[in-house]
Amino acid sequence: MKAARLIADHYRSLGIDMLIPVDTAGIRVARLAQSFLPGMSTFPMPHDSELSLLDNKWTFYQHFRHEGIPFPATVLLERSNRLSQLELRFPLMIKPPDLEDGKGVKKLASLDELRRYLSGGTLYSKPPLLLQEYVPGTELGLSMLAHDGEVLAWTLQEHTKTGGLLFTSNHRILELGKSIMSATGFTGLAHFDLMRDSRNGEVKMLECNPRLWGTVRDSMLYGVNFLQLGMDLAMGREVRCSSDHPDLLCSGPYDLLKRILAGRRGWREINHPSLQGFVQVLKDPLPYLCFELQDATKKRAKVRAGGCRYQ
Repeated sequence: MKAARLIADHYRSLGIDMLIPVDTAGIRVARLAQSFLPGMSTFPMPHDSELSLLDNKWTFYQHFRHEGIPFPATVLLERSNRLSQLELRFPLMIKPPDLEDGKGVKKLASLDELRRYLSGGTLYSKPPLLLQEYVPGTELGLSMLAHDGEVLAWTLQEHTKTGGLLFTSNHRILELGKSIMSATGFTGLAHFDLMRDSRNGEVKMLECNPRLWGTVRDSMLYGVNFLQLGMDLAMGREVRCSSDHPDLLCSGPYDLLKRILAGRRGWREINHPSLQGFVQVLKDPLPYLCFELQDATKKRAKVRAGGCRYQ
């Protein structure tokens, strides 16, 4: 409540044009701030009911598994002493139901390893915890801007082995996201994490992040500027986004540097969006370096706390 009042005071005194919350906690505080300053202009954001349903991995799974959304087999471990009552297949992923940014996500290979993890007393090892079937394959990300359940803009990305993002299209995956947005009447930004199973090609939904995501800059380089489109929507302007989504690889700075050093052949493989992103980093490296340092710090903290990436 205090933070919301402070934000409202700063908005008024500093003449801020628009408030843009970047995570779920910020969205909740921004909603409270609006109650202190009803005329406050904010970036499109979900209502509390939408946020609670989609942000919690367990409620998201429970609600949409009966709506035709394919998920990996998932159970909720409410108490450590109830392991014997659950039907589990290993390897599996363990994760807290209400955290973000990969916190507490860990792959476990056996029941003994699961028991050791639960008794280890790490930051993320206390129930309730989700136990989810491990899906080997390729990580996918479906990003969307929606208004009252209607999807106005989207991108679909595939994580490559070289650290880049392949932007592509897939009608079936797009329809999965659209059906969730429509069913909830969602307004704002959302990013869905999915896996394409390397064993059979099936796509499984993992979770929804109803907030800004870490690769939003890559979407902008691809040609879909979600932040600008959201501000246009908030200000009552027409939201214009191309329906054409050609395949395009956006290479990360490290991968791009390797291509540049590879000589003429490497230069031929570089596309304009990747080069544009690389030049942006060179012109203003401090934000990128801060992000990399923060990311490395988070990864070390996750390892100490028993967490990891999905893979």
